[in-house]
Amino acid sequence: MKTKQKKRHRRRRETGESTPPCTAMTFFLPSEVHRLVLGFLQNEAKCPGAVDKFLTESSSLAEVAALRRRRNGAALFKSSLKVAGKSLVDVLEEYQQ
Repeated sequence: MKTKQKKRHRRRRETGESTPPCTAMTFFLPSEVHRLVLGFLQNEAKCPGAVDKFLTESSSLAEVAALRRRRNGAALFKSSLKVAGKSLVDVLEEYQQ
C-alpha cells in the first residue's frame, strides 16, 4: 500500500471517520471488465470489426479468442461474455440504482 493511502487509513481509524463505500465496479478484475466490454461490442453494439480487433489486442482475452476459434466453442464463447451471469448493461443498470 502506498504511503499516502496508509496515512489516510490511519487517520480514518484514529478519527473514527468511515471509509467510503465500495461500488460494484471496484470488484471487477481487469480481465472481467474486458469480457464485459467485449460482450457489449458483440451483443449490443453489433460491431464485429471492433470485436475482432479487441480480441487480438487484449492479452487477457486470449482464452476467449481461442473459444471463438473452436468449431464447437460458440456457446462457450457467448457465455464467457458475461461475469457472474451479468452483461455490461446489467452491471451499469445495477450501478445506476
